[in-house]
Amino acid sequence: MVAALAIMLAVVLAVPGCRSQESTTPQTGKEGTKVDFGVTNEPCPQAIDGSKGCIYLGTISDLTEGPFKALAVPITDAQKAFWRRVNEQGGIGGYEIDVTTYVKDNKYNPQVHNQVYQEIKPNILENVQNLRKNLVAGRGDLLNTSNSYAGILRTLPAKERKLVEISRQQGIKNSIYSFLLQKREETALTFNSTIADTRIIDSAATTVKPVSPKPMLIWALAIVAALGLGAGLIAIREGLNQRIVFRNEIEKYTSVPVVGEIMYHQAEDHHLVVAPGQRTVIAEQFRQLRTSMAYIGINSRKKKILITSTISGEGKSFIASNLAVSLALTDKKVVLLELDLRKPRISQLFDVSREVGITNYFIGNKDADHIIKRTEVSNNLFIIPSGAIPPNPSELILNGKLDELLQYLDTIFDYILIDTAPVGPVTDAYILSPLCDATLYVVRHKVTPKGYIKMLDENIKIRGLKNLAIVFNGVKTRGMGGINYGYGYGYGKDYSYGYGEEKKSKKKDKDKVK
Repeated sequence: MVAALAIMLAVVLAVPGCRSQESTTPQTGKEGTKVDFGVTNEPCPQAIDGSKGCIYLGTISDLTEGPFKALAVPITDAQKAFWRRVNEQGGIGGYEIDVTTYVKDNKYNPQVHNQVYQEIKPNILENVQNLRKNLVAGRGDLLNTSNSYAGILRTLPAKERKLVEISRQQGIKNSIYSFLLQKREETALTFNSTIADTRIIDSAATTVKPVSPKPMLIWALAIVAALGLGAGLIAIREGLNQRIVFRNEIEKYTSVPVVGEIMYHQAEDHHLVVAPGQRTVIAEQFRQLRTSMAYIGINSRKKKILITSTISGEGKSFIASNLAVSLALTDKKVVLLELDLRKPRISQLFDVSREVGITNYFIGNKDADHIIKRTEVSNNLFIIPSGAIPPNPSELILNGKLDELLQYLDTIFDYILIDTAPVGPVTDAYILSPLCDATLYVVRHKVTPKGYIKMLDENIKIRGLKNLAIVFNGVKTRGMGGINYGYGYGYGKDYSYGYGEEKKSKKKDKDKVK
């Protein structure tokens, strides 16, 4: 419809001076819109075909504000026939054109002409631009198609060469295949010509997985065997072991309470693990042991503590020295007596000379004030060294001087600790125990024999150790979960206890703390 209106507008612009002479009644178009046309016989030199007669577009009543009012267009008989054909095909935009009627005195209106021109021109230009764009796009598509075909034509020689090469390979492969087929047939004829001595009665059956060996079963059996072997070896080893290994063994064999556990401490030259401000695990364990002294009745009135063990090398001197330091750190005056007159070690741990000591007091050479020595560890800690090693330690202890010494020390010090010989080889501890308020019995992992602990209750009934409590020495984690204990300070395993040289242990001692 826009194209038809453009043609009509071109005709109007070409003939602005036409006049009408006759008129007819307006005809009704689509949806009640009225379209009036008229014809004049006056010459119209500016007509498109140079013929006479003009057609006038009168009014479109439903578009009163539109541009199609009093628009004159020249028309010929041929054009009338054209418009009739247009009507037969449905008119313009659905409107049927009537060219047989006339419009009277409908003059040309330049203002309406310009208005129509200004309103229709943008639509015409837009259509022209759209047509141009479509043509440009079509030209681009044609160029792309042309280039693609040109590329295909340029690749034809290369493809032809490749086809020749493939054909050559195909011929070679066909020749080889024919040759192999021929050889197979020849081999089959040769094989069939000989008569075999054996026949296959039944073909062998097989499965996806091998019947034997079965890896999963082998692995399972190996793991079970390894676990069983390991458990058996451990059980045999523990069954043959005659040393105390676990705390529950102590609790099983004796009714004596365990008041403390001291972890394993490996030291070559420094055996005092308790010091001011020390926050290690083993220092805290000695503080716990210090607190446990109240459990066995140690207080301001009962202050004498005897430390002993079963055999040599269980760490009684180590326990005595560090417990004395721990008690001194509480601002209490503590004295430590080195009454192990056969193998003294306390003076060596505190770097104190033992040339003058308790043996001099026993024989009456020195007074008590002359044998008491202050240590460098703490101003509250004092030591009475053993002095010269006597040939008759038990007799010196029984001469009555020790009781006088303890009464004197009781008036000066808050705690009195006595390090004495083990109860297994000698009887010094049984002599000293009645003079003390409590006895700490040191048991060490894999050193203390089980037999001694089993007989401990009987020995207490016969000879007696006053107010006895056990200290489990040298605790360290053992096993996968770290629940069990294992211990050791590198002591020898010889049970002998005297003045002669000890037998060298098979393993080198790592820690010589007694």
